[in-house]
Amino acid sequence: NESSLSYYFVAEMAKEDVKVLLNGQGSDELFGGYDRYLGLYYSEKYPLLIQLLNKIWNKFTIFDSNRQYQLKKLDEIVHLKTFEQKYLFTSSVLPINDLINILKKDFLFDINNESLYENSRAITHLDKNNENIENFFICDMFNTLSENLLLAEDKMNMAESIEARVPLLDIEFVKAALEIPVEFKIRKNSGKYILKKVAEKYLPKDMIYKKKIGFDTPMQKWMKQKTGEKLRDLINSENSISNNYLRKDEIIKMIKANNENKINYEKFLFLLLSLEMWREMF
Repeated sequence: NESSLSYYFVAEMAKEDVKVLLNGQGSDELFGGYDRYLGLYYSEKYPLLIQLLNKIWNKFTIFDSNRQYQLKKLDEIVHLKTFEQKYLFTSSVLPINDLINILKKDFLFDINNESLYENSRAITHLDKNNENIENFFICDMFNTLSENLLLAEDKMNMAESIEARVPLLDIEFVKAALEIPVEFKIRKNSGKYILKKVAEKYLPKDMIYKKKIGFDTPMQKWMKQKTGEKLRDLINSENSISNNYLRKDEIIKMIKANNENKINYEKFLFLLLSLEMWREMF
């Protein structure tokens, strides 16, 4: 998780004054704050409109590359039939087709779309009787939140002897939040609607309704500088994971597309960098 770097530097700064930090982990999963939830919600609500917009895009180039890519993904979501397919498509760092495309043929063996979808319920705690947008929230709580975000933040804070507390994950608060209908969470092209309305009593509106930026690092900028050079050196190494298991030519294309701001591959490239550095160290 590239946000781990941000967690670490915040903890490093905070340790001079405090020993405990409060954070807002869990608010996106409980109240529909991620952009992909909006995509899923509106792909279910306005499928014909999304298909029409995508056809217009295919005829006239009127959006920037990233917008075009996002619209294409929305159109693909509309055409997916099962809940598992939609969840994996929107939650994966790379679309499954792209993932298969970068793997060497002799490493693919039994990897295919159907086998991945068949196993997704057990992996993601999918509830067959509740195939709606709220189930995506619950899936993320059991997976990306508990197994990724909370884990990374705890490790980075403890590295600087800081305790991170998560008040929004109080068990009674979570129970209450899960009872709130999705219409009070996603509204007016925005997530966390009801949470923001409550926040209006305490915070300036320009702070509450500013564009969501997440807790990211300037990874795309770094990939154009020394971090990108480090990744290239690692994947060109004779014993690299990229050399042995991946199609290096496709990885180079992804680095180029990312650096030219055509498609944002920063999450995948950071994961690959982390994996290659782990391989080099151990």
